Amino acid sequence: MSPDLSRTNPLIEIPKSAAFQSAQRHGESAGGGSGVGEQLIGLRGETLVLLNEYIPFGANNISMLEKRVECDESLRELHLTEFLDDNPERGILEIPEPEAKVAVMGHQRHDWIDFVAEVRYTTRGRVEVERLGTTVERMGAVTYSLFLERTGEQAGQHSLDDLARVIADLEMDTTVLIQSLLSPFQRRLLDLVYSDSGDAQDKYTILLTRELAPRRDHAGDYHREIPLRAELKQVLSQFTPRDCHDLSDGSLVIVGHSAMIVVTTDSALYEPALRLIGSAEAMAAFIGKCVARMWQTWDDLGEVKQHIRRGATDELLDIQDQLGTLAADINLFETVMGLVEDSIEECQERYSNLLTDQDDQVRTLLETLDAKSRFADLATRTKDGRHMVKGLEKELDSARSLADGLADKDLHNVNRVMNLLTVVSTIALPLTVIAGIYGMNFDIKSPWNMPELGLYYGYPMAIGLMATITVGLLIYFRRVKLI
Repeated sequence: MSPDLSRTNPLIEIPKSAAFQSAQRHGESAGGGSGVGEQLIGLRGETLVLLNEYIPFGANNISMLEKRVECDESLRELHLTEFLDDNPERGILEIPEPEAKVAVMGHQRHDWIDFVAEVRYTTRGRVEVERLGTTVERMGAVTYSLFLERTGEQAGQHSLDDLARVIADLEMDTTVLIQSLLSPFQRRLLDLVYSDSGDAQDKYTILLTRELAPRRDHAGDYHREIPLRAELKQVLSQFTPRDCHDLSDGSLVIVGHSAMIVVTTDSALYEPALRLIGSAEAMAAFIGKCVARMWQTWDDLGEVKQHIRRGATDELLDIQDQLGTLAADINLFETVMGLVEDSIEECQERYSNLLTDQDDQVRTLLETLDAKSRFADLATRTKDGRHMVKGLEKELDSARSLADGLADKDLHNVNRVMNLLTVVSTIALPLTVIAGIYGMNFDIKSPWNMPELGLYYGYPMAIGLMATITVGLLIYFRRVKLI
């Protein structure tokens, strides 16, 4: 790959690395036995892997990433680590091997960043290293690039059996890499969208190779031959005859649900267009996950409303906490849909530029892959997502109204109790005063002592006074509707 740090589609030259040693960790080489069955299909010649994913960025998050990797200070290696000094009183700070190491290759302020990233981690007691060229763009397109290389007898040969394992491994590695660079907002978003998807985020893989072995005259032949079709599904997942395309220059394109294989002798020509298509596919996967998570949020709101209708006032605080969490999720969905709309507009603009600037072969590729319809479909789905957010907001308002009714019911019960306590306290107060006064029992011989204590009917008179006060207060409280 020749360097091309253009503004619209910055590419970087990725040093050939030992990243493909992952394949040797996971399986046998092409042409050999895998222990499961014969390996029927392999890639030959220089092979470039492009892993594409969509993460909403925008200018603000790109700016935060620039500061994180110190783009403006120097183009140098930066070690990223979350390590904290457990013993700050010591004069020596021992920092273990970092999770990721980034060397910035170039950037356009608030627009895109190119860097080579090395992910290092320990698994099964062994240190594993992946070195990836990475491009992060303001529109949310994140592309991880690397060449596959092998040495020895299997040089330039990569079986699909091995590649399926390597791609799965890289999907995990790149998730570790990007998570160490994202802002808290983006981490919160990805945790929300991929909460049911395990550790790896959705990515779309493009394999650019010079030869697909065994070679067939037409791309559709790989689908018609059942053994070859089964092999390709390891990497592509689902694909149909309509997804197999022959280009005029002899290139083959096979499009799958999760990956694409492009067999061409001029990968540099097609790469910008394929990066754009890969970004669109990754964006489609993200939108699908986002919409699915919205439906789950809708179901969660329904459960909360059912909970409220059961009238469990003692669980009101828990209900309010759930509504607060759901409200935060809905606000996040609304923000994300706006970022996705901006990304789609930029993708459509780049598509128009490619149609204008590139040669006929690239335009044919874009038309063959029906790129225009892909972007139109993304715009429609995003618009539908906007409507879903509005629906969720209405559902949230409805749930809050029910919760307010439950809170009013709870407040009414509290007021009834308080009214009862007020009545009892008001009645008891004068009775307590009278009982306290006449309970002092001072000696009758003193002229200042209570003469009532010597009366023959003194006790009945005191009891009668108390009864009169009690009845009078009850009548009063009844008239003012406190009881």
